[in-house]
Amino acid sequence: MTKSVAALVAILRETRSLIARPGADSCWSGWRTQAEALAEFDGLIAELEAGRLPHWRDIWVLFAGAGPVQDWSIDNGWGEAFIGLSGRFDEALAGVYPEARGH
Repeated sequence: MTKSVAALVAILRETRSLIARPGADSCWSGWRTQAEALAEFDGLIAELEAGRLPHWRDIWVLFAGAGPVQDWSIDNGWGEAFIGLSGRFDEALAGVYPEARGH
């Protein structure tokens, strides 16, 4: 696994751990349940760790403004943390997918 992919996986894992907090509310995120959200992160992490790169938009859309992770973060009290997390995510995504720069 390249350093760039490892950085992206680390951010996905960090986000997953925030989503996995007990008592989470998925109301506005687009995911019906916490388990559904976690399964999506698990799938993306497994793909990247296996050396397969999902299309960059499949990952980017999760962290987009008003996207599911931002909505989840606001609903569950870590909206401020999302701002830093999303900045690091953008950098990591561009390191793996140069074509994603500026999106």
